Amino acid sequence: MKVLRRYVETAKVLILDFDGTLVDSNHLKLQAFETCLKDHAAHMPAIMAYCAQYSYHRKIKFKHIFERILHLHYTEEIETELLKRYDAETTEQVIAAKESSGATRFMRLFAGHKQMAVVSATP
Repeated sequence: MKVLRRYVETAKVLILDFDGTLVDSNHLKLQAFETCLKDHAAHMPAIMAYCAQYSYHRKIKFKHIFERILHLHYTEEIETELLKRYDAETTEQVIAAKESSGATRFMRLFAGHKQMAVVSATP
């Protein structure tokens, strides 16, 4: 923790991830995988275990799930449809998610002292 604190204190710019860091949204994203893949209920325990264990981008997760867990051919059309469903399941929910504990306090602590940017892979 001391090393992290030193990096934060000496950094010129702080780049913060919105979803999963500033807001508590990881559970929403996990639920979205379950909803998007509900037609594969027999494989759901393996799907959810994989999704919970790895923090890869959703494109990588969907491809892995189809090819390695479901043993199905993964196409661009399937990917497009899954990403559309995932976005529909997560975007508004992530925006409305509760703040992560300490997020505002952290940002206020460095406001005016550091340049800060917020980024997100959520559309």
